[in-house]
Amino acid sequence: MIPSLLLSHYGAGECLLTKFVNRTGFLDIVWTGAFTDKAIEQLLNTEIKLTLACLPPPNQEIESSVLDALRRQEKLLLTSVYPFHLYSNYKLHPTAFINEPYSFGQFQVALESCLSGELNE
Repeated sequence: MIPSLLLSHYGAGECLLTKFVNRTGFLDIVWTGAFTDKAIEQLLNTEIKLTLACLPPPNQEIESSVLDALRRQEKLLLTSVYPFHLYSNYKLHPTAFINEPYSFGQFQVALESCLSGELNE
């Protein structure tokens, strides 16, 4: 199992990312929450191998401390209904980005690019 975090601006049960993560069978979601100060401690946990996040609309601000913690993630998979270029002010460098809606196959490809080498360890 790969220890992972899931951040979402939706309720956790409403996020497409949550539904697909549950289908994988090998991601251990250690913590699920919103883009708040509570997420920072979890994002700084060195045991986390993958961070997955469903971004809020570009006009909805994410606290700078949360963004700083997201920027430190080695393996970061982001999703949004908006194109990634609209988030350029966040200065995030995800391992993979998927536009919503997306298929499970698209999610798997993005996940594989994030986890290359992880599954064999």
